[in-house]
Formats: sequence, C-alpha cells, structure tokens
Amino acid sequence: MPTIEVEQISKRIEVAVGVIRRGNDEVLVGQRLVQDRYFERWEFPGGKLESCETPEHALARELSEELGIQITGSRPLIQLDHDYPDRKVRLYVMEVNSYLGEPHGREGQAIEWISLANTHVKDFLEATQPIFSALTLPQRIMITDTKRFGMNHICEAVAAEVKHGISAMIQVREPDLNLTERNEFTTRLVSCTRGSSVQVTRNDNLGFEMVEGIAGIHLSVSNVRRALAEGCKKPHGLLLGCSCHSAEEIHMAKVIEADYITVGSIASTRSHSDGEVLGITEFSRLSVMANVPVYAVGGMREDNIEQIRRAGGQGVAMISAAWG
Repeated sequence: MPTIEVEQISKRIEVAVGVIRRGNDEVLVGQRLVQDRYFERWEFPGGKLESCETPEHALARELSEELGIQITGSRPLIQLDHDYPDRKVRLYVMEVNSYLGEPHGREGQAIEWISLANTHVKDFLEATQPIFSALTLPQRIMITDTKRFGMNHICEAVAAEVKHGISAMIQVREPDLNLTERNEFTTRLVSCTRGSSVQVTRNDNLGFEMVEGIAGIHLSVSNVRRALAEGCKKPHGLLLGCSCHSAEEIHMAKVIEADYITVGSIASTRSHSDGEVLGITEFSRLSVMANVPVYAVGGMREDNIEQIRRAGGQGVAMISAAWG
C-alpha cells in the first residue's frame, strides 16, 4: 500500500494494493518510510493510481518500483473505501498469482513474509484489516434449506466438501425447525466438518445459546436492529455476519462490527421472487461502502464468483445452487 502524500481530505485517493502469497499461509508486507503520522506502520505494497491508469497497470508499476518484480498474473480480492483522519482512500486490492523476480525493498523499506495467523504482532494500518479478513474467508456460503433438500442430503453434500478439502461456510438457516431440531442439525454439521476448512455458522439472534463448535452467527436485518436496540455486543472469538439490502443496513452492520455481510437479492429467485432485485451495479456500489468482505446473494451460482469478485465482492451465498 502505498506511499500516499497528504491531499485534500475531501478527495478520495485511488490506490492499487497487491497481496503476494507464499504458500497458503504467508503474505508479503512492508513498513512505511514516509515521515508522516503513519511512519513505520505496516501495510501491503502498492500505490496511488496515476491519471487514466487502471488498478492493474498501477499495481504492476508500483510493485516493479517498490519490490523489483514483474506481475504476470493477478485477480481481484476486495474493493473498499477507508477514511483516515487526514485522507480518504479507495483501495483496489488484488491477489498476485504469479510474478518474475525476487521481492526486495528497492526503496529501502523493510519487507517481511508474515503468517495470516500472526498479523497481531505488527502495527498495521487500519485499512489492512478487511484485506486480512478477505484472505481468510471462503468464496462460498452454502445456506441450508432442509425443507426443500432434506437433512441427510445436505449433510452428505457437506461431507463431500470436507472430503475434497474445499473451503466453504455453511450457514444454518432453518426458520421452520424448532430450537431443539436446529441445535441437533447444527451439531451434526459441526461434527462432520470438525478439523476441516469448512466452517459452520448459524442464522439466529445474538441471544441464542451457542452450539459448541460453530464458527459464527449470521444476523437478519431484524436481528441486527434488535441487537443494536438491546446493546448486544459482538461475540468474542466468533465471526459475525449480517444480511443487508441497502446503504442504511450496511451502516448498521458497521456499527455492530460485522466481519462480513451478504448483499442481495442480485437476481430474482424462487424463494424471493417478489423481492427487490439490486443487480450487479448496485451490488458493486454497496460493496465498496461496506469495508468488509461482501457476498452476493440471490440467484447466485458458483460460476458467478469471478464476476462478483470483479465487482468488488468476496464471493457468493447460495441456497438452491448449493444443494440442487
């Protein structure tokens, strides 16, 4: 990220950011040299877009200048806006899949490979946190619907995900089951995903009795409003997701400190055929506002992931396409 000079606070500075991986666990970060209020804090490499420059071209130029490497492959990771006290930035974050050369601090800056499990040991700029979240969250959320697909079929499909070592989040969303049935189904899913990269979350309110082994809680809009009204706090050590459909609801998700959100409906669906359809353009606008990883929901399939990532999202949340 970037050596960014102070400009007018009202103007949003566009920045290309590169995430370079080493294996599945490590990423390359650097320490700022600029003598400003962010001096010696840590960030990802990259820099400001020049006039008429695309994020891809800016990143290629910046990584050549900063690290002495030539990018040969990259893909979108996340887009986000962040407001510092003295500047506003829009970050176009890309994963660098392949490059030529060996990264080194060409400008005299310290660089280091750091484990995604140890990011707390460095003093990172605030805007890096959503990037780390995007790197650790999966690209797919599979939302359960036992009424249509049955418990056994869903559990078998999840077991297949685990067997093939695929990363995914399973959201238990079962409004037609009573509490005992929901708990038993959740426990069953947790049992068959234990020790894997498949995470189980529960669509519920913050007051429900936690099921051992779940990775997080997902709140509907009504449960977000309820949590805010009751002053509920984000559960320690658990992911918190929120369903959003508008800028107002994204603001509420920020207040409650959501780790990720879902935004939709992107297209008309069987389960929400009469709901408002946002489309990709509005999804992209809302995604940038969120400043956390955003999943597109509503008529989504796995083959929509790349389209959604190009629009600034993390991936897709599916019901029918997950189990059909």
